[in-house]
Amino acid sequence: MWLTRHVSDLGQWEMVRTEPDRALRPYVREYCGYAERTDHPMVRREVPGEHVVVAVSLGEPITIESPGSTAQGHRSFAAGLSRGPSVTSTAGSQRGLQINFTPLGARMFFGIPMDELTDRALELTDLLPSEADGLVDRIAEASTWRSRFTVADEIIARRFASAVPPSAAMAWAWNRLRQTAGAVRVDDLARAVGSSRRHLTGSFRQEIGLPPKAAARVLRLRRAITLLERGSHAGLAHVAAASGYYDQAHLDRDFRDLAGMTPTAFLARRLPDGGGLAER
Repeated sequence: MWLTRHVSDLGQWEMVRTEPDRALRPYVREYCGYAERTDHPMVRREVPGEHVVVAVSLGEPITIESPGSTAQGHRSFAAGLSRGPSVTSTAGSQRGLQINFTPLGARMFFGIPMDELTDRALELTDLLPSEADGLVDRIAEASTWRSRFTVADEIIARRFASAVPPSAAMAWAWNRLRQTAGAVRVDDLARAVGSSRRHLTGSFRQEIGLPPKAAARVLRLRRAITLLERGSHAGLAHVAAASGYYDQAHLDRDFRDLAGMTPTAFLARRLPDGGGLAER
């Protein structure tokens, strides 16, 4: 478990991160406890990623404008994979616990096709009508971040115990796409798992939330972002080549389509510790 704190002209941030119980790690990547306070309403942009995010609110609500829906207020919610940026806004403070599921883990946890969450955020009370309030209350009543993470482990493990695991073929195809940062042709993926392209595409939509070609595009962008955030000094052309783009123009187009801005603007607007991008 590790703690980071940041203070800037925009406000103050505190984040506590840890991995879940070892048995959950194939399907749950990280827990993050967060507390944020700013002197004015905070508007940020979130770029598409590879995780299904579950946020358990311990404070004020947040407004989310997803690619597939208009702005709506949320407390505790889940947000699926997306094909474009989302915009969130708070009144000046927020506090909660974020759980980063793999798409396959979220499929097991919620027991619904992941394309029901694509490009949108839904309240936990809509996804888990009989369990959401108890889940939120248990986490809120825990007195420390460590104990909240333990509660999250227990809740997820209990739901996983009765969940239908993903097929070996889908798990392999998704992990292969991740490991190569999207640099695998869909036809090659289908051939490797003994499936038609059409069947694989339909299965990906249900199990992951995006068809494989769109998922590959997101993974390629995340690879480029990782290189940029590591401070690659070889220039954007090098980042483009190392991330699987044809050239820098191809990189710029994907940034504009998926993040809504250029790579240079992305770097200039980053908030601390993966906190998104300052929108205004």
